Amino acid sequence: MLDAPGPPRGPRADRVKMEASPEIRRGVPMPDPEHDGPGRPPKYRWKGVSVGDMFHVPFGREASDKVQFRIHALVSWKNKQGAGRYKARTYQLDGVAGVGVWRVS
Repeated sequence: MLDAPGPPRGPRADRVKMEASPEIRRGVPMPDPEHDGPGRPPKYRWKGVSVGDMFHVPFGREASDKVQFRIHALVSWKNKQGAGRYKARTYQLDGVAGVGVWRVS
């Protein structure tokens, strides 16, 4: 004897079946992309940094040596790309330890 069909089960059970097509809207401007090109956006905003500007990457929950290594490797990579020169130093900003990255040229 077969059981009567019950509510849907499985990983997609909570999805609602769309019965109508989505509404088409005209003239809605597309937002600017957060980055150029394919792939995920960059974690740090390198494009917005002018000569003399800096950004701070706090250590947070990660080990400080991991953050320092990662940031210094990124700075080295950015310098090799030729899109400006950057320098990184261990830095404390408003009492928060981290790595400061400065654009020097």
